[in-house]
Amino acid sequence: MVVGHVCVVHSHCYHGSHESHGRRSGRVQRGWNRVSTTRVTTTQCAVERRNDGEGFTKESDTYFIKRLEQRGWDSARDTLPGAFETKGLHGGIDLVWRAMESIYGLGIIETALMPSPWLQEAVARAGSGDVGARTRVFLKMENTQKTGSFKARGAAFKVLSLTPEERKNGIVISSTGNHALAVLNAIKEIRKMTGERIPVEMYLPETISSRKLSKIEREAEACGGHITLLGQDCVESEIAARRAADEGGKVYISPYNDVHVVAGQGTIAIEILMATDKLDIVFVPVGGGGLISGVASALKGIAPHVKVIGCQPEASDVMRQSVEAGKVVSMPWLETLSEGTAGSIEDDTITLEYCADLVDDWVTVSESEIAAAMVGFHGHHAAQIEGAAAVTIASIIKMAPSLAGKHVVAVICGGNVGGDMLDVAYDIVRGVHLTKDEQRQQSKKGEASAF
Repeated sequence: MVVGHVCVVHSHCYHGSHESHGRRSGRVQRGWNRVSTTRVTTTQCAVERRNDGEGFTKESDTYFIKRLEQRGWDSARDTLPGAFETKGLHGGIDLVWRAMESIYGLGIIETALMPSPWLQEAVARAGSGDVGARTRVFLKMENTQKTGSFKARGAAFKVLSLTPEERKNGIVISSTGNHALAVLNAIKEIRKMTGERIPVEMYLPETISSRKLSKIEREAEACGGHITLLGQDCVESEIAARRAADEGGKVYISPYNDVHVVAGQGTIAIEILMATDKLDIVFVPVGGGGLISGVASALKGIAPHVKVIGCQPEASDVMRQSVEAGKVVSMPWLETLSEGTAGSIEDDTITLEYCADLVDDWVTVSESEIAAAMVGFHGHHAAQIEGAAAVTIASIIKMAPSLAGKHVVAVICGGNVGGDMLDVAYDIVRGVHLTKDEQRQQSKKGEASAF
């Protein structure tokens, strides 16, 4: 069935001192513009060639390395392209630096690192009870990216890594929503620079949220993209997309299983370090693992003492269980508010090795905890965030007793969530709406009482 451009295939912030919000926000905003403006020239060059050049430009050295050194991260220079081989660092950071030189001309902004007094108080209450115990919790606001999520970074770097011929031939993607928006943004920005048109085919699961689908349809219409809805699990759409790419001789861009995508996401870690001089723990939501793989690569290279915590919903913790098993596991997953991290992962995903080698610990949270985090964030920070972003908030609250005196960052991965999903979260908190776990428990009680 074809509906417009959609083919439906049916199948079974900021960081710093206690300055006023307005003053500090203004300073951060100017910082974002400065990064975007100074990187356009480098990005234009990258559009014309593969982004595999050697060395690090003087401009990049001045801007990025100097900012890191001013914050006290003196080892950053030792991780520049070419240096990691002799320093024994994880190779992924080399591409992260190349991404830093490329992506800011494609609508990517340096997002704010915003303090959260709400979470600081929650940690303090769970520990010594002393709010002034020097615990600091910051939010890396990736929900403020133009596309509404961190995915814009990896998609931009991947599209830039392609040759002009590969872009002209077209690309194929699979996505639960945010990756598709990210790729469409990269395509649109490159078109503004060069005038080139990049054909794109998108395979999305039928379970995609209506809000994300509507946004994708609008962007796809402007770019001439084609959308196919297929299957209930993201792996089904991934398999179909790879098959279409192979048959059409086109490039498939995975939302996570790709070194350039991983590296693009790793730029988040560099930005975090450029904005703070103290950091102990970073909480990162995990689905396919692209985000945490990139973030961990950069952090372990520049600041190896920083702990990286993977956060997943109890309803779908495939990566955590895969790391534990030493291989990708096939397991059923349940409906979750964290739809962006739900579902299976590809058997050959490169992110399993990253997660096994670089992630320090894992936390899983219940649907009730995710709902409470969504509602709490909405109330205390006046913004709607996706369930996947709320997973990190819920994880910090769950681990609060062990965080006293620490400097903590939560990656707020996205904000593409509709009011209906937030309403569900509020209903769960009020006890009006039962989570799937609660429904099953009630069903079991009912069955037991019948005997």
